[in-house]
Amino acid sequence: MSTVQTVCVLEHGISNFVQLHERAMRRRWYAGAPPVVLCAFDLLVHAGQDVRGLAIEERKARLSSLVAGLPGILFVSGIDDGRAAWAAVEALRLEGVVAKRAGSLYVAGPSLDWLKIKRPGATLPGFKRDL
Repeated sequence: MSTVQTVCVLEHGISNFVQLHERAMRRRWYAGAPPVVLCAFDLLVHAGQDVRGLAIEERKARLSSLVAGLPGILFVSGIDDGRAAWAAVEALRLEGVVAKRAGSLYVAGPSLDWLKIKRPGATLPGFKRDL
């Protein structure tokens, strides 16, 4: 299995980017470190087969089945309502969202089918990272 993932620190079920950044700056585990969760949001290889040519919905369905019930892994599902997704990003003060066109295939690099949208002010001063 090969997945596309990131990590986050959850505080009361909400991603806390500041805590993640503070932990990352320490560069190793330390007493009292907040737990980090693996956030899996796409599947590239399944059972030894390249599945990048499958639609995002099929890749997510397979990924969901693979990680269901595994501790420390958060499956990142899709949402069809972009306005509701953005409202959640703002309300929860998340870093941003990656919008993927329904039916899109996985392609490396920039794509017109995938947009990275950052919430203004989400990035810490001096911290540079592509969402």
